[in-house]
Amino acid sequence: MNEPEDFMRIGEYQLRNLISNRTQFVYLDLRSPERIAAQAPGHFFFTGSIPARSEQVLEIMRDKGYGTSTPVVLICENGSKTVAVAKTLTQNSFLNVFVVEGGADSLPLD
Repeated sequence: MNEPEDFMRIGEYQLRNLISNRTQFVYLDLRSPERIAAQAPGHFFFTGSIPARSEQVLEIMRDKGYGTSTPVVLICENGSKTVAVAKTLTQNSFLNVFVVEGGADSLPLD
């Protein structure tokens, strides 16, 4: 039996709603700098993202003064890295953690 997740998986629609509703959130991009740079022109991308390696996420959140109630959206190439990072955040009392299901590869070209 699977344990319940303490974070929420979201798709393109929910991500677009967060952005269009001007919801304040931290958007951490766990892709390598090379993958971010190689992103296809016109690919759906939120320009307010903070590039981060998985092991840096807690440090970034604390150093920038984000509290545990700050909404955090995590994205990587295909969604594989974000689950582990989301678990780390929730285990450290972060309450509003969102994972983009399927990662950047699942988002359409705009």
